[in-house]
Amino acid sequence: MKGTPFKSDSTATATLDSMGQHVERDFGFQAGGNTKYATPKVTADKPATKSISPWKMIAFTVAVGVFGYLYISHVFYTQSLLTEVNQLRTQFENARIDYSDAKLTYERMTGPAEVYNRARSLGLIDGGPADKILTRN
Repeated sequence: MKGTPFKSDSTATATLDSMGQHVERDFGFQAGGNTKYATPKVTADKPATKSISPWKMIAFTVAVGVFGYLYISHVFYTQSLLTEVNQLRTQFENARIDYSDAKLTYERMTGPAEVYNRARSLGLIDGGPADKILTRN
């Protein structure tokens, strides 16, 4: 690649771009003088960056701390609530199983088969089927 030699009094250097054309680039150094210790130009159109005051930083840190504390306490409260819900669910399932067992026992004690057996033991006689077939004359 061909390029132009560096001149100490120029403000820009010429280089070749990808197409082989000379491109003038300004690197922000002041013209003239010793370029070995040249400093970049200071532009006045850039606004100065705002500095954060210590009170704003303290307020921000306290706010983050409060929100962090609230979040962590919420997580622990939710976990304890979940444990309580799981215990109540287990108690409910046990009560439901006990109820269904008691209901099944009651139905066996009062069901037709048991009633017929008790009636026979008391000396009652089965009257046969109650449904008689009706025929039309």
